[in-house]
Amino acid sequence: MLQRLQSLYLLIAALLLLPVHFFAIWTVSYGNLSNDDITNDKFLVSEHLLADLPLLASIAILVISIFLFKNYKLQRRVIEFGVGFMVMFGLACYYIIGNLKSPIYSIISQDYQVVIILPLAAITLVVLAYLRILKDEALVKSLDRLI
Repeated sequence: MLQRLQSLYLLIAALLLLPVHFFAIWTVSYGNLSNDDITNDKFLVSEHLLADLPLLASIAILVISIFLFKNYKLQRRVIEFGVGFMVMFGLACYYIIGNLKSPIYSIISQDYQVVIILPLAAITLVVLAYLRILKDEALVKSLDRLI
């Protein structure tokens, strides 16, 4: 199963996406400074179904694609769907964070957590795996021509 480098890339990408489900991506403190009404809020992916479903779908797709190593075309197609779900996850996070910024209160401080980098690293690893699959497919085609 893990004899190929692209399978390792896909496994690491799936493992990088798991902490995003459990840890806060964005924290904010907002309120009214004049009467000391300060509220702290955080964005957890597991609390928002709009962002959680594409994230969990992309993790599942990456794990499934590891076991499709014998069928290159199907594996490539499944990986393309996984990248699509990751993009949907990013857009959902952008939309939810934009809605969490309340216009009623002024934002005192906001911080993006380190966890926000993990989906970008996962997308990079998935693209590397995709390129390795294309190389393997080209190698198999060239060997078929020789035989």
